[in-house]
Amino acid sequence: MYGAVTPGSTIKSENKAQIIIEPQPTAPTTYIVTVLDQGNNMAFIGQKTVTVSPVATGSLDNLFIPNAFSPNFDKVNDAWEIRTASKDPISSNKPIGAYKYKLNIVDRDGRSYANLENEVGVNGFGDNLKDIGLISGMSYWNGFKQGTLEEAPVGTYFYSLTFYNCTYPNGREFKGWIYLAR
Repeated sequence: MYGAVTPGSTIKSENKAQIIIEPQPTAPTTYIVTVLDQGNNMAFIGQKTVTVSPVATGSLDNLFIPNAFSPNFDKVNDAWEIRTASKDPISSNKPIGAYKYKLNIVDRDGRSYANLENEVGVNGFGDNLKDIGLISGMSYWNGFKQGTLEEAPVGTYFYSLTFYNCTYPNGREFKGWIYLAR
């Protein structure tokens, strides 16, 4: 695969569907990607214009992952939400620097209460977030057993949460516990 790049940048695919752009752009950048068949005298296969947004980058060190919530419908801490750890008291709707997440929540006996995976712009999830990625204040767990109307009982649960971004294409995992009160 060959493509036009800015000086000091590279585009490579290593015969995979994934394209790696280095260094990551700091502003939305449009690339023209041309695909050639190396086994057929470099025959032209196709060309696509791709705009890469830089928002899903960073260390993910700015996250506040709460260890308790109370889904009792009083409109205060009713869902387990991940937020940016800014000094701004209302950090909702700010990008957290990730475009995909995987979440597993189990009780102390290992019973699963949530096993989720989602990506911005996939299957209608977060289509309005394509340009900014996942945002602070999104609800990741509502205190119900996934796919049911069964309330999870009061108690301690354990999570494994992995966020994906351009800095961590293989994911950065966070593990901890959550106390669910009602």
